[in-house]
Amino acid sequence: MGEGAAMDASRDITHLKAIIEEAGIVDYDPRVVHLLVDLLYATTSGLLMKAKAMSQHCGKL
Repeated sequence: MGEGAAMDASRDITHLKAIIEEAGIVDYDPRVVHLLVDLLYATTSGLLMKAKAMSQHCGKL
């Protein structure tokens, strides 16, 4: 993982922890944050792949 990717992951973890705290959750397994990061990346990746396929289908790419 490059330095930029590590910084992005660190920023994402910080944001997810803030969201968890804002929801009032104070007691959670720290592994939950990493599971949420994985889910976030997988969902975003899937969405971007579908958007690219739709764009190619419409002749935009």
